[in-house]
Amino acid sequence: MNADGTGLRKLRTQLWIRSFALSPGGRQIAFDAFEGDTTTDWEICVINSDGTGLRQLTYNTREDIDPTWSPDGRRIVFTSRRDRNFEIYVMNADGSDQTNISRSPAWDEAPAWQPAD
Repeated sequence: MNADGTGLRKLRTQLWIRSFALSPGGRQIAFDAFEGDTTTDWEICVINSDGTGLRQLTYNTREDIDPTWSPDGRRIVFTSRRDRNFEIYVMNADGSDQTNISRSPAWDEAPAWQPAD
């Protein structure tokens, strides 16, 4: 929808969506979703703001959740349980180069980009 609440339009109906993030500039939406009868296989997807170009970026049997765009829109940080506990991963906006950046035995969740000091 538009910032003033007009122009509301449904983009998809088949997916269950938990969280989402609008890219800088507003051209794309990153979100975590699952399809089917299991809630343990959440994946990170992106879609253009006009509802076209739906793409799944992660393919795991465990949760990939909480996507957040980098300020320049070139990368997405997210939480993944692919290593048996929640870890922070970062990937390019096209889904390539998925890298664990926390490598922690504790659970790390809800990543966010912060300005450098």
